[in-house]
Amino acid sequence: MTWEHCEQSLPDTVACPSCGKTKAEWTVEFQATRTFTVRRKAVLRIELLDAREEPIAGERVEVERPDGSREEAETDELGRAAFAPGPGRYRLTFPGRAQAEVTRSGSAPEGVEDAREGDQASFECTPGKRRRFQVGARLELVLHDARGEPLAGARYVLEVGGQRREGETGSEGAQAGLVDEELPAGASEAVLTVWPEGGEGPGLRQKLALGALAAPEATEGVQGRLNALGYVSGKVDGDAGPVTQDALKRFQAAHGLSESGQLDDATRAKLVDVFGS
Repeated sequence: MTWEHCEQSLPDTVACPSCGKTKAEWTVEFQATRTFTVRRKAVLRIELLDAREEPIAGERVEVERPDGSREEAETDELGRAAFAPGPGRYRLTFPGRAQAEVTRSGSAPEGVEDAREGDQASFECTPGKRRRFQVGARLELVLHDARGEPLAGARYVLEVGGQRREGETGSEGAQAGLVDEELPAGASEAVLTVWPEGGEGPGLRQKLALGALAAPEATEGVQGRLNALGYVSGKVDGDAGPVTQDALKRFQAAHGLSESGQLDDATRAKLVDVFGS
């Protein structure tokens, strides 16, 4: 019989002229089972997401190891960062975030308390599986003037969770009149002050209740959306009284609908189209 080696067909009893191996040597080598042990070093991997669960890229993150050594990184386009392996617990800090802004997905290691409210967002973590963190909710509010036109380029101040945020509403296209701000985790109310003409006077001040809106099929959901769009409908209480009816008329007029002040199908559909579901 013959055997194949070094691209040659050789008789069983003949060694390979190219490398000198015999068929017996080659068979033992070919059939040998070798065992390898892989020792994986535990690396701390993190993921940072915003309120929409979209990755936050370019966020500075610092870690301190039990031996006191430190390392710094930035999250990549997927909101992820990894730190060199080391034993024990890491102290992970987001220097640009307050503790109230960031929440940890899953439970903290046993015996761990995260930093006090008001400090930089700081967490103790153990290496292993990827740890996920999320920045608090987001306020997206479109402001309109009395004619129903987006209030573009208006100065505003948002006071929420002990913080003061200043900015201007969007000025063009789909962003016109938009207030877009991150909210601290757990915030339940905020105060928004707007200067439609850009002046320095007292401004228009509105208290905002933060939280999930009721479905657009419910009267409370309609009232909440009207308020958010700048058509003040009064207290979100499910009672479509005169204030809510007046807000509906103004919304209907601004969008070319019959000004009935009633919540008909066309008005509800337009409200969902303008605000979102």
